[in-house]
Amino acid sequence: MHGKEEGSQMTLADQKESTVKTFNCEKNPKRGNLFPTKAVVRYLGVNIDDKLNYKQHVEIQLSKAKNAFWKVKTLLYSKHLKSRVKILCYQALIRPIITYGCPIWYNISASLMEKIRVLERKCIRACLNTYRSEQ
Repeated sequence: MHGKEEGSQMTLADQKESTVKTFNCEKNPKRGNLFPTKAVVRYLGVNIDDKLNYKQHVEIQLSKAKNAFWKVKTLLYSKHLKSRVKILCYQALIRPIITYGCPIWYNISASLMEKIRVLERKCIRACLNTYRSEQ
């Protein structure tokens, strides 16, 4: 489909028309494929892949959250702000990035969940000025 379809007022953007191939389907010889299939499709800011494991989405969100943490790092490590203020900054600036789309992560792997927890612990340690002690 390119541009307008016959007898229709609807136009489609060529770069946005795609579907996720989730099953091994035979191509209908009469109709053909209306949209090209891709391994990952971005919809409403969520990267949906063919196995619905959201690995790419979580990795992208974690990199965005790490970038946001890096930008406010001096604020979170500050000795002049109270811990409660720093935690509120974390909750307002970083956590929404990490948790975007989380209600649909019903089958997220344990390794991806651990990556999220590691970043959250790092942010909380920065807010509370608490660090690992050598044992």
